[in-house]
Amino acid sequence: MKLIQLHHGRHCKVMAVKETKAGQEVCPVVDFLNNQPKETAASAKGFRALFIRYSESGTNNLTTALFHEANKEEKIWEFIKGRLRVYCFIDSNNQAIILASCALKKGQKAPTRMIEEAVRIRERYLQDLENNKTEIEATHD
Repeated sequence: MKLIQLHHGRHCKVMAVKETKAGQEVCPVVDFLNNQPKETAASAKGFRALFIRYSESGTNNLTTALFHEANKEEKIWEFIKGRLRVYCFIDSNNQAIILASCALKKGQKAPTRMIEEAVRIRERYLQDLENNKTEIEATHD
């Protein structure tokens, strides 16, 4: 699995999954946030500050309105900014948070499909980590 390190703070690293689609490397979470329409662009830009705050202090500087468990059973967390959501998981040694999927929230409940996607990515990440198949691209701070 390929990851892009977005920030390295005192508490942990913030990394996003990088994939190859149609022969081109993409980062779905970063692309989603960078390509928001005018109505949600301000919320999308605010995620960078949330990611930095988490990487520096963990949950200490984030209220549950900004960051909480979206699915306790699967240990999938969500960053919240307006109607935008970024789903993530914390790696097994608490050294990194991996941004796995994202969505524009349209209803009361978190989109099940995005949580399932985050779970699949977490399982693949843990398997690749165990088999030394993870690659981390240099930081983009």
